[in-house]
Amino acid sequence: MALNFDLTKEEQAVISQITEGRLTAVSSRRIALRLSMAERRVRQIIRHLIDEHHCCIGSATDDPAGFYLITDPGELADVIGALRHRGISILVRARRYLSKGGSNSNLSVRRHNMIISSRTEKQ
Repeated sequence: MALNFDLTKEEQAVISQITEGRLTAVSSRRIALRLSMAERRVRQIIRHLIDEHHCCIGSATDDPAGFYLITDPGELADVIGALRHRGISILVRARRYLSKGGSNSNLSVRRHNMIISSRTEKQ
């Protein structure tokens, strides 16, 4: 993939390892091994490529799991659907925390009680 904007050497190295199309997705672990780079750093760079450089990089959790360059409208629709689903799931989880009395003071009290309880059990 030829890119016409300034990328760092790390960004260039990472994006050169990401293949085109969903069926050829490559894991961040595999990219990290190929580049002798920490896996966490690879994920940070991919996030930066997506957020700042607007690279069309998709991710998949099913086989083959990993990252890939989006090549067609169907892949783009799948990525958007997965992101929408994940966003809704996060909002639902946040609402559950709030509905369970999740104010900061209640959480602090519950955390404190859990610590005290676990210390008592160990003795």
